[in-house]
Amino acid sequence: MIYSDSVSCRGFALCYGGMTPNESFVNENLTVGVFNQLVFVYSGSITASSDGMPNVVLEEKKFTDVSAFFGKPINYTAGSQGAFWLAINPMPVDKRFNVDLITEGSVQVQGSEKEKAIICIDKGAVCNGKALDFIEYVRVLENKTVDLVVESNSLAAIITEQ
Repeated sequence: MIYSDSVSCRGFALCYGGMTPNESFVNENLTVGVFNQLVFVYSGSITASSDGMPNVVLEEKKFTDVSAFFGKPINYTAGSQGAFWLAINPMPVDKRFNVDLITEGSVQVQGSEKEKAIICIDKGAVCNGKALDFIEYVRVLENKTVDLVVESNSLAAIITEQ
């Protein structure tokens, strides 16, 4: 069984879901609409493939940039343990983000003229004293600073427009 949901944000969308063992689904990965750029695998494993493209293994607890599949359908296949994932989808689709995964500690995040956001990947991220829940995010505006604290065994991502 495949299940998924998404949250539309300003400048990007967050899509998350799961697949049972060895299950596959195809994301059309259109040049208009929804395009997966960065995929984080919480648990399990996923292989991404498309005609004429080399397969890409999406590793657990890591973001993988699947921009090479832009405009081509991506076939996602879960491994023998199934998989649970989060995808960052830029809007518009020609935008691209860099991502820094923060696993623990304190960081000051400085805004700039480029779009920037902090995304709570798991519980335990705190921005300017406010605790964030799963996939909640904070935009970091130009000329502003956000204090990010990531507790032990938690994850947050800082995405910055390229």
